[in-house]
Amino acid sequence: MSLFAMFKSAGPTGFGYGSTAEQVTEGLSLAGQTILVTGCNSGIGQEACRVLALRRALVLGTARTKEKAAAACATFPGKAIGYSCELSDPSSVRGCVAAVKADGHRLDAIICNAGILRNDEMAQEIPWEIEYAADPAFYSGSRDTAPSEVIRAYFAHDKADRGR
Repeated sequence: MSLFAMFKSAGPTGFGYGSTAEQVTEGLSLAGQTILVTGCNSGIGQEACRVLALRRALVLGTARTKEKAAAACATFPGKAIGYSCELSDPSSVRGCVAAVKADGHRLDAIICNAGILRNDEMAQEIPWEIEYAADPAFYSGSRDTAPSEVIRAYFAHDKADRGR
């Protein structure tokens, strides 16, 4: 529990800053739901995958390599499948989309957890918006294959290193 959580009371739902994903989803069944999570092999993405699988969702976890994704997915309870998806490489994103579609999965939700916010240096190296370019690839097309929900959780990891 964080120090801040010790000073904040729970909200109207009974949950607050100190609540865990397991507590918030207790009693929830995600059976029959297919959820893709980027960044499945560490941090928030890994915990999201673990709890989603615990609640019986089919988790499609992505990481920069198939090996990292498969290794992470093997640790989750329930069913989880690993896919390679390097979000800074458009061909890798397209390859992941193609693999998910080829495997016949219909997505109910996407949790876009992995990635960093683009900064000025990246803008010079990569001349297009990598922040958002990956997301539409997963849900463009017919309404039958589009997920019902897309959740973005981008984090500016590099800003902390620069003192911003």
